[in-house]
Amino acid sequence: MYDSEEAAAQAWDKVAWVYRGKAQGLNFAHLVPEYDTEESKRVVHEMMDERMSMHKPRGKSASAAIILPRSFQSP
Repeated sequence: MYDSEEAAAQAWDKVAWVYRGKAQGLNFAHLVPEYDTEESKRVVHEMMDERMSMHKPRGKSASAAIILPRSFQSP
């Protein structure tokens, strides 16, 4: 997915910065000004939306109701 460990760490930093907004705990905190641009934020949000869409349930079971045992149901 990434060409190097450094590239993967920078990608993690961008996501962490966009969603948490804190430089604490970043691998490359000195790059925060590069992460804090509208373009960088847009790219991160698009990437995360795409990744999340791959994990959404699909098919018949996705809309099925959860049926609880009688012991969990209200009287």
